[in-house]
Amino acid sequence: MDAGMDGTNATFLLDDWERDFLASALLVMFVAGTTGNVMVLLAVALSRKLQTSTNIFVVSLSVTDLLVSLVQPLQAAGMLGKDGWPLPDLICKIVADVAITCVSCSVITVSLIGLNRFVLITRSKEAYQRIFSTKFMAAMIMFSWMYPVVTLIIPQTSGRHGRLGYDPSTRLCIWDFAHPNAKIYVVLAAVMSMTTFNVTFVSYILIFRHVRKSALMTRSNAAIIRRPSAGVSGRKRHRKQIELVITKNLLYVICGFFCCVIPYTGLFLALPFLEGSWLRVGLHVSSYAAVLLVLDSCLNPLIYAWKHPHFKVVFGCMVRRKWHEIPEPSKYLTRFLRLGGNTIKSLIISESTQRVGTSI
Repeated sequence: MDAGMDGTNATFLLDDWERDFLASALLVMFVAGTTGNVMVLLAVALSRKLQTSTNIFVVSLSVTDLLVSLVQPLQAAGMLGKDGWPLPDLICKIVADVAITCVSCSVITVSLIGLNRFVLITRSKEAYQRIFSTKFMAAMIMFSWMYPVVTLIIPQTSGRHGRLGYDPSTRLCIWDFAHPNAKIYVVLAAVMSMTTFNVTFVSYILIFRHVRKSALMTRSNAAIIRRPSAGVSGRKRHRKQIELVITKNLLYVICGFFCCVIPYTGLFLALPFLEGSWLRVGLHVSSYAAVLLVLDSCLNPLIYAWKHPHFKVVFGCMVRRKWHEIPEPSKYLTRFLRLGGNTIKSLIISESTQRVGTSI
């Protein structure tokens, strides 16, 4: 895509002020996305309350968001380069690999989260544990990472079946939409996107129907039994309420994800089929859509901190450095607190000994 469209050099698709604005936005997202996703990973490592089966997918999603955030300074360098990509081409190819792999993995992981919540909410605990066994979840996580690598990255790495690298039109490290084989990869990406979007959409529709049906049944039972049952049933009801709150929070994550991903996905799928002035407009807009895509990497930690009942508590303890108040501390945090307590005791004993020695 080094040649221009309609006789105009593709390098001039973005004005200087646009490149400055987009590069600044990418750098802000680098700071926010890196900080937020490191906090998510650290929170899961510190609290056993967050070490749930669903959060295995949340951790995978956070890792993809973290990697996307980490390469944004390099994308900003390409955006600001007056003569194109200012660094070795290999670095740009690596950035493209990371961006394509992580965004594709995020799309698949979001659908797995929706499927996980559907089984958790609508099926029994025994059925959930049987379906989402450790081996099956490991296989799903492996698939979410390997599918984009095998179908989109490896075939284009050699340069014979596609090309990864710097695109002067969008000023980003991505793949070459003008390559003759680009439409093949667009079809593969379209199949992945449509499948995962449908799985996510259907999962939450079925969750909504189940919750609505359960609510109607609860009201009917309440009309017959005035007093709520206590003991085990009360705890079970409370656990279900927490699960519904978490499911609602993850729905916010998925909605934010779709709002950020769909504009770029639509352009991404359309670019190989556009020509002339329409291709020029599509490439121009795709630079902004790509920045919106990166924004999703910053949103998820904010949603967890704002809405998730468990992440919110752990984040608060981390920000205030109240490590001992973190609920259900992990063995790593317990060991850290024990070592910290022993260190403080040693310092107190040492100071007391010095004071006694001085008085003598």
